[in-house]
Parts: sequence; structure tokens; C-alpha cells
Amino acid sequence: MGDGDVRTHIVLPARLVKDIDELVGRRKRSQFFARLAAKEVKRLRLVAAVEAAAGSLAETDVPEWATPEQAHAWVREQRSAGVGDRDRRLWGDAWDGAEPDAADDAPEGPAEP
Repeated sequence: MGDGDVRTHIVLPARLVKDIDELVGRRKRSQFFARLAAKEVKRLRLVAAVEAAAGSLAETDVPEWATPEQAHAWVREQRSAGVGDRDRRLWGDAWDGAEPDAADDAPEGPAEP
């Protein structure tokens, strides 16, 4: 345990602990749960931020976002204007910079970790 670590007690189903031990090893449970908890905290904070921002542009007139098709075109234009490096960092290998097929109604989300 490091200086900033805190020992805690959690109760889990025996089968779940057995599965985790088989996958990561008994001596790596804490690392597994720390990584998992950190990812979930990050996800929950993102959800909270999205919920807090929901509707914040409702009174804003942005002609480029009038329809899903126009919003999609605007996003593609922004991406081709030099923000590709940021997208690669966010989307990883799932982002190839290619234009989606015309049949695509919406851009795909980031690849699952």
C-alpha cells in the first residue's frame, strides 16, 4: 500500500471474487478494483456534467445544428479543420479520419475500452 492508500472493506458475491481472481490474480484484486473504481468515477462525473449541460443551448440559435444532418456535417467540418489529433486521443484506433458513408445517420461513438 502506498502513502495515500486507504484500506477498506467491501462485501462481494463469492462467485464474482473467484472470477476476478481467475482473471487478474488474487494478489492483484486491489489494483483491479482501484482501476475499475477510477473508471466508474470518471464516467459518473462525465454523466453528471452532461446532465448539467443538457438544454443549456436550447435558447441559442446555431443554424449549423438545425438538423441532425447539418450537425453531423458541422462536426465533420470541425474535425477536418485541424482537430484530428484531439479526436485520435479521444477515440483511439476507432477514429481513422475517414468520412462516414452517406447512409450513416450519426457518427459512431468511441471504441469500448
